[in-house]
Amino acid sequence: MGHHAEGHGARAHDEVGHDPRPHAAVETAPRRDMGPPIAWFKGPSGNVLSVLQVK
Repeated sequence: MGHHAEGHGARAHDEVGHDPRPHAAVETAPRRDMGPPIAWFKGPSGNVLSVLQVK
């Protein structure tokens, strides 16, 4: 039991400091506040193809 808890804690710490996933999600949110509403067009792979400003 103790061993499982230790591994879980170490893993969670590594994910927060090494995983770039959470950072990407956080970076996309503030951008919306930077200026006017922006419409993101995502391609079939989920990548952003172009950005349009909505007024």
